[in-house]
Amino acid sequence: MERYRPHGRTVTTLEADVLKLRALEMVLVLFYVENLKGFIISSVKVTKRLRKIPDNTTLETNNEEQVSFKKAHELLISEGVITQEESEQLKEMIDYRNTIGHEIHRITIDIGAYANLAEYDLPNGHKIAKYNYSAVQRVQNLRKKIERKMMEKLFSFELSFNTLAFDAAEQAYLKEIKRLKKKVNAGIDKLNITIETTNKIIRNIPPEVMDMVQPGHPKNTKSNGTFSQEGAKAMFMLYGAKATPLAVAYIMRITYRTAAKWHKKWLSQHK
Repeated sequence: MERYRPHGRTVTTLEADVLKLRALEMVLVLFYVENLKGFIISSVKVTKRLRKIPDNTTLETNNEEQVSFKKAHELLISEGVITQEESEQLKEMIDYRNTIGHEIHRITIDIGAYANLAEYDLPNGHKIAKYNYSAVQRVQNLRKKIERKMMEKLFSFELSFNTLAFDAAEQAYLKEIKRLKKKVNAGIDKLNITIETTNKIIRNIPPEVMDMVQPGHPKNTKSNGTFSQEGAKAMFMLYGAKATPLAVAYIMRITYRTAAKWHKKWLSQHK
């Protein structure tokens, strides 16, 4: 069922902050995963060359990088650099990076006015992907483990300036992510309090009032969608029962702005 949004389909401040936070984290995931793949490929190639390990890779495919990474990945497992569990983690992070790169909508679909679409499978048969808030940390941890084990196994490393080239962006993104996380957490706390308070207000409305109001009944609206005389009476009854505009918006399935206007009308008659 579609979630009701009393403030309309416009993205809320909290939703916008969550999407900004995700966007910055996704940029980091893109870089970290690609950088890790490049590091693994280059390190394995250099190590093979220095150790004179035979390379059985055939170039019968147009995607040389994919073949190279597959062989490099297999070598890391055979050399004991990564465990089977860590291998699965690496594959998972690469798949997640590909989702970001090619189907980013799958991990933003749960935010906003059309969040209900996340309850259904996509037309191409793919399942809706869950956004992974731990992906940045997981990729970083995996990189450290692989580097450490490569050093223990006497792998050779190839010098790359990619990390230095991304350094300024990384610092800026991490700083902004930290700020946004604080803001989002505060926003969630505030939203939870609002929800709890509003639910309590709705529960405290006398049953006889709700029976007379009959939310959703056609008698409350005219053919043009505005409130009928019965609907106007219902609004005043709800405010008389100490409902807030937000509570009334949820009960009557109207916008908060409309509920606030009717609250002003009610107040003007009860001064």
